[in-house]
Amino acid sequence: MNMPRIYVEFSGLEQIGSRCKTASSKVTTIQSDFQRTVRQLDWDIRFESNINSTATQIAKTLEQYSRTLETYQRFIEDAHNEYVKLDEYKKTNLIDYISSIRVDPNVAVILGPGDNPFANWKDRISEIVFDTDEEKDLLSTVKTLLRGTDKWGDVDEAGVLEDVISYFESFTTFFSGDKKGLTGASDWCNLADSSIGVWTGLYDYFCDMYKGLKIGFFGDVAQKNVKVLGLSAGFLGLTASILSASNRLDNKQWQSIVADYVDCGKDMLSVIKSGYALKHIGDVKSLSEIKAGPWSALNIYSAIGEAGIQSISQGFRSHEKYYADGQWDMGDTGATGIDISMAGIYGISHSLTLGFDDLIFGAIDNATGGNGTADMSYFEKAAEGYKILANKCGEAIGNWWVGLTK
Repeated sequence: MNMPRIYVEFSGLEQIGSRCKTASSKVTTIQSDFQRTVRQLDWDIRFESNINSTATQIAKTLEQYSRTLETYQRFIEDAHNEYVKLDEYKKTNLIDYISSIRVDPNVAVILGPGDNPFANWKDRISEIVFDTDEEKDLLSTVKTLLRGTDKWGDVDEAGVLEDVISYFESFTTFFSGDKKGLTGASDWCNLADSSIGVWTGLYDYFCDMYKGLKIGFFGDVAQKNVKVLGLSAGFLGLTASILSASNRLDNKQWQSIVADYVDCGKDMLSVIKSGYALKHIGDVKSLSEIKAGPWSALNIYSAIGEAGIQSISQGFRSHEKYYADGQWDMGDTGATGIDISMAGIYGISHSLTLGFDDLIFGAIDNATGGNGTADMSYFEKAAEGYKILANKCGEAIGNWWVGLTK
């Protein structure tokens, strides 16, 4: 439906206002002349047949006409001024506004009158960024608790809140970063991924709330479109990982480069899961519907896939670590095997526990005087512990054998 348009002729409005003012002046003049004429009559004539009272009523009526015409004139004048302002606003180009804003190229802060900053948004955002290890650990703990409450406690609101926190985390990371090169592109893709995650999370939440509705916004077509949107979010996440892995290749060894690209496989698994969910909408026999306890068959396969990716990635990182001296021996092989095994176990546990394993490992690490994940991850610490244990066992067996053969 098209809205009606109003066309205003400014000169016509001015003429109407001018005529109202002229008419008001003439009526006022007629009123004055009429009252003067009545006053000049002899008193006996004025009060004969109630002429004086009638003349007074006529004079009041003329005064009302004059005031009404003055009101019309002011209204027309105000309307004319407002339409002129609207017409001037319509003609104003956006460039006229932008050209009046000056930017200091050194700090990229919008400057107002007198070169005073009036919108230092980067500083405002940096104030809410979780950039210390303690703050990041706290945020990760909160998200883990919300995720578990959602999946295992059937509290859908917790899942929505986790999505919102992830969004703001990506938002602050992007806007407080340099937004340049591969890093900026990766942060942007993460932000877009999180934005879609919030939207689809809210949609799923309301779908569960109104399960009986199968038409319109909650119909099969709409649900399919949302799954397509979720699939696109998976591709954005994968793109972000690839861009991040491609950043600063000159400063990496080839093993780290390969390991970073292998880690992108985790996001590929997310894309595959989203594609599978899209293909099997409403299928009660799909892997996502076949459950044993809190986990579906799709969860199990996904955890196995993540464990495999984690193991392969760790294999390359361990090779870089132990081959740094240019030599490779059986001890390096054994240490690499322990690293790979612990990485695989951690990959499965981390996926199936929704990250709660980190909370347990963190509590144990804190109780034993550890420093969290500042130097290495929890599974790397576990691997180092097993290596120390293996060395101690090897020394004990060696000493026993030496003593036995003396």
